[in-house]
Amino acid sequence: MKARIEVQLMNIEVSGHFPSVDHLKDEIYEFRFKQSSNSVRVLWAFDQERRSVFLITHGFVKKSQKTPRREINQAQSKLNLYYQKGEKNEK
Repeated sequence: MKARIEVQLMNIEVSGHFPSVDHLKDEIYEFRFKQSSNSVRVLWAFDQERRSVFLITHGFVKKSQKTPRREINQAQSKLNLYYQKGEKNEK
């Protein structure tokens, strides 16, 4: 699965086009792709300061129509932690 994610990111870098991407909430987006018969989702955001940096929070196999709220909350928590650590490093 990691290789498939890397291919998605390389395609975006080369083409500048975001295929199979949905905006979920605030700064959180998801890549969508199939792995065998599974629907895989990878949640991510752009770094607020360096827009060319992808912050991949986590991935999961989607089993329902809608992205579970707990997955979005988990992504938001990881992003918050990332930004808190960045602020500490700047001081």
